[in-house]
Amino acid sequence: MKQEQIILLRGVMPSGKNSIPKMAILRQLLEDAGFEAVRTYIQSGNILLRSELSAEALSIRIHDLLAEHYGADIAALVFRPEEIQGWIDACPFPSDLDPSRVFFSMTMERPDVQRLQVLAEKSWGEAELHLSEQCLYVHAPVTYKNSRLTNNALERHLKVTCTTRNLNTLRRILALVATDA
Repeated sequence: MKQEQIILLRGVMPSGKNSIPKMAILRQLLEDAGFEAVRTYIQSGNILLRSELSAEALSIRIHDLLAEHYGADIAALVFRPEEIQGWIDACPFPSDLDPSRVFFSMTMERPDVQRLQVLAEKSWGEAELHLSEQCLYVHAPVTYKNSRLTNNALERHLKVTCTTRNLNTLRRILALVATDA
């Protein structure tokens, strides 16, 4: 049975090494590959589609399609809508924070527990970090890009592939799922 899947591409850029210049072309590529109900949200690599493939197989298939078509080595992290909704529901930060300053770093695989513990014990300046098994919550009150808790820093510490989206983006992606259901 085909299931709704959310694919979050890691490190997509409009130009350069990991560029995907037009989401419309990516949508067509995925439809031509046999995926159904393909939608994208903004240029940063957010894809919704229906597939019978497991999350692991879908991740590999999309990675390979991107490498073949664009020459880009882009990780495709695959989640079910209910997983993302669960992480939003479990967000440890107060609901009155600016949702554009609350970030969710989702991991492709579960990080090592000891690495998570070491990360939890570090100080991150103005940014605040909360950890769960496969989602790291970051509140960066001023700027995420200049905080010490960037996606790259989290990957270095945890030795896993991550991709980060803010709360606004995740809510909009889930709204696309709801309007299409």
